[in-house]
Amino acid sequence: MKEINTNNGKIYFDEFTRYYYKSENEKLKKGFFENYAEYFSYIQQINYFDTIYYNITKKCNMHCSYCYSHSENIDISKEQNDIILKKLVKLNCRSIALIGGEPMCNSNFWEILESIKSIPNISEITIVTNGTLIDKQNISLLNDPRICLQISLDDINEEDNAKTRGYGQLTKVF
Repeated sequence: MKEINTNNGKIYFDEFTRYYYKSENEKLKKGFFENYAEYFSYIQQINYFDTIYYNITKKCNMHCSYCYSHSENIDISKEQNDIILKKLVKLNCRSIALIGGEPMCNSNFWEILESIKSIPNISEITIVTNGTLIDKQNISLLNDPRICLQISLDDINEEDNAKTRGYGQLTKVF
């Protein structure tokens, strides 16, 4: 629970639920402040971005029927990544979610990941992936307590998963 001083006293903010409290027991509605001055006082104290969703590619190695990305061939370059990460450091970003397409399809993925891992203020790196490009050779590069893999599946049954992702994709993940 984060304590925030306002002109009208302290407000407690639960960063997980996003609820505000007048006291540690008196819950306010989500996103609710009694007046604009109280809200303005609160936002002036925010000095970081909690989570940035960072789309590093539109490429994907799958062709799911519902996806928008499979037809585009766009990657963030190492140079573009350096510029973006410098800005995220200035904005005091705490967490980055790598998204795409399939983030691991970016030809610079492992270099981008290493550059993010080198930022001390980043407490969590989420990789939203279909999981099919993780193998015995690169799994060790994901061995960092800050890395969280979010693997997308459409079903845990091969028949149902194959309806959107194609046969054999579920086997690649498991």
